[in-house]
Amino acid sequence: MGAIAWLIGLGTVLSFNYWENIKVLGDRNFFASVDFLTSSIMLPLGGLLIGVFVAWTMRADLKTQQIDLQGWVMALFNFSLRYVTPFAIILVFAYNLSQTYIVPIMLISIAVYVIYVVRLLRVKRLKAREV
Repeated sequence: MGAIAWLIGLGTVLSFNYWENIKVLGDRNFFASVDFLTSSIMLPLGGLLIGVFVAWTMRADLKTQQIDLQGWVMALFNFSLRYVTPFAIILVFAYNLSQTYIVPIMLISIAVYVIYVVRLLRVKRLKAREV
């Protein structure tokens, strides 16, 4: 992993002189491509996955212990983390990609969110029926 990180770092350094005319993603050199991948794809995707993990798989007692909220404030937090946050992150993700002339990705992102919410609501209804 250290060697891979070193090679990527070397590629970003060389993209300012020897490799400045080598294009990797569209009209971007190596440094701009790595910057685009990390800031426009990996960061929103990581935030989405963390939000989904905390909202849907983390135990409720651990959440309560870690953030120390009770009552309606905790319910509001859970609702926003389950439904509002993924939508907002997907919008940021879609906006970042739409700035790079990838408009179909934006439409796919919105469709994925709609499928995500419908599936979660279906699972919630099935769990309610079991209880």
